[in-house]
Amino acid sequence: FIIGVKYMKKTLFSFLIIIFVVCSYYFIELLVAKNNTPQLLQKYLSDEIIKQDISEFSKRQVEILLKVQDPGFYNHKGVDFKTPGNGLTTISQSIVKKMYFKSFKPGIGKIKQTLIARFVVHPMISKKDQLNIFVNTIWFEKNCVGFKSAAKLYYDKHISNLSDDEYISLVAMLSAPRGFNVRTNKKSNNERVRRIKLLIAGKYKPKGLMDQYYGKLSKDEQENIAPASYFETIYKE
Repeated sequence: FIIGVKYMKKTLFSFLIIIFVVCSYYFIELLVAKNNTPQLLQKYLSDEIIKQDISEFSKRQVEILLKVQDPGFYNHKGVDFKTPGNGLTTISQSIVKKMYFKSFKPGIGKIKQTLIARFVVHPMISKKDQLNIFVNTIWFEKNCVGFKSAAKLYYDKHISNLSDDEYISLVAMLSAPRGFNVRTNKKSNNERVRRIKLLIAGKYKPKGLMDQYYGKLSKDEQENIAPASYFETIYKE
């Protein structure tokens, strides 16, 4: 019995040490992120990055983008695990991945991404600046980054001249740029556009946090989406 108690104490002590080390690691990472944020903001809000201000998007275009990409954007504090259809990555978390990581790896990286979004990006970067960084750094395909480039590449238009369907086809690509590519996977893009239009019209309500695709995906489509972003079980009656 005495040996058992000693073993439990030793195990508990080791566990507490691990927790202390992990917490210390993330605390230091947050301090570094806070310290680097002014310089990072100067870079990511410069003319080199911001090719198109969010003010050039129509009110409807911004509403569509947020409805699909981050429906709780103006209400959450960088992280949102409650809003149906939001998934596991907010716009705040998305820009963290670009601004604060040289290379992103799931697991520990996701925890760091989430903490920085909540405790650094939310208090230090305005919602408008977050949107500006997002729409100018989002990846569509090789040599096509940001909505300005995408509107030019796919439709040879300025963002303000896109029709609703054309604009939604670009938004449709954000969750899986290859899988829903408007040129190389036109059929899948068209179907996602159809689903997004139902969402916008209020004719479809996401069935939970992870209902980002608004219905079942084909096997081919599932091969081109982000890991752990789709769970077919949520569509079972």
